[in-house]
Amino acid sequence: MNRFRAIVSIVVTVLWVLVSAGSSSASAEARTPVSIAVPANGTAVFDADGVNIRETPRLNSRINGKGYNGQGADLRCARDGDLVGGISTWYRLTNRDTGVTGWVHYSFLREVFWTNPEGGC
Repeated sequence: MNRFRAIVSIVVTVLWVLVSAGSSSASAEARTPVSIAVPANGTAVFDADGVNIRETPRLNSRINGKGYNGQGADLRCARDGDLVGGISTWYRLTNRDTGVTGWVHYSFLREVFWTNPEGGC
């Protein structure tokens, strides 16, 4: 079942990336993160305890907070980042229980559902 969820998540992410590939005129690296209320583009659930929520989709990035098994998250967008287990997909999200926002590798989430895959970060 985990393999099925992973495949579905990858397919949805790839479709989202293909649809939104040409929609951004500014480089993602040139943007400054801003803390504002952004409508969710999807939902997910943390699939492990002590999952690091990072500042950027990189393993050496600053940790903003943690997520715990069963906590819900509001998804903002997906982007490639550092490889984890050979996969580069990371999600920008907000932990619904703590309000912490940042990036989490897809392998630490389950029940990933996109409601607006074209929404931006």
